[in-house]
Amino acid sequence: MCRKTRQPIYITRNGGVDLVVMDAQAFDEAMELRDLAYKREMRTLEGIKQGRDEIRQVLGRPYREVREKMGL
Repeated sequence: MCRKTRQPIYITRNGGVDLVVMDAQAFDEAMELRDLAYKREMRTLEGIKQGRDEIRQVLGRPYREVREKMGL
């Protein structure tokens, strides 16, 4: 049944979900997608961190020094 629908089957106990059964290939695909999303999120967060670090470096310098470095 899981292979045909590619949907998980939820098994309940006392009205709550106790166990989930799903096709192994569907599970592997879901985990791969989760890993790709995680890696993309980590790259995004690293870019934000790098941008913040660059801003801190600029904010820590005197305005005159920044203008001179930019040729203004």
